[in-house]
Amino acid sequence: MIRELRMGFTAGRGPGGALIRRVDADVLPTGEEVPSAINHVLLRAFYTDGLDLVFQSHGIRGVGICFTTDVQRAVSEGRVFRYAEYPLNLQPMDMTLADCRMRHLSGAGYDHWQICLYYAAARLGLERLVRFGNDGRFTCNEAVFEVLKGLSAQWEFEWAPTPTQLFAHVFGEPSSVYFKHHQAVDFH
Repeated sequence: MIRELRMGFTAGRGPGGALIRRVDADVLPTGEEVPSAINHVLLRAFYTDGLDLVFQSHGIRGVGICFTTDVQRAVSEGRVFRYAEYPLNLQPMDMTLADCRMRHLSGAGYDHWQICLYYAAARLGLERLVRFGNDGRFTCNEAVFEVLKGLSAQWEFEWAPTPTQLFAHVFGEPSSVYFKHHQAVDFH
């Protein structure tokens, strides 16, 4: 049983991550767009028996659950250079439902064309045209959205927000602003 669920955000060193940070830009309070500080979203689950697991969609490995130490290893190896997480404060029944969804949602890794089309639709304001789990493939934000949708009023969206939009939603500020006054990696 999950005792706490957090949303985590990362930034990776690869060219795909750099492109996503530029395309999925932060919108500052002034209206100016700047590159995001993050490019990936995941869920971190703490279980009552001590397990500490991550649920995410990864381009190569697909949708699944892994140990948090896999993400921490990516940080120590320099493949991930930013990490922040935020507690979702869900009710126990909602965490049980989220746990069930995480265990049963499966899909292949996404491809680069899917990412390009996804962000093109988001930039053009056509998010509603994006189909979730297209051909059994989920982007990271689609997988997280599939787990959280409808759990509380906080997660009532018509489409899966992008990682940058999710970051601003939970932290209350753009990632590029957040990381100016917080350390680059914070697993608490």
